[in-house]
Amino acid sequence: KIPSHAIGIRSTENDKYQVIDENTTAVIEEIEESKAFFQ
Repeated sequence: KIPSHAIGIRSTENDKYQVIDENTTAVIEEIEESKAFFQ
């Protein structure tokens, strides 16, 4: 196993928001809580 596949090295926050396409309900992106309201 490769550790980087199990652990996010760019994200240390547990709380995230998902950006979801309303037409397909597909998750487009996950954003950390601290950045969600600034992007």
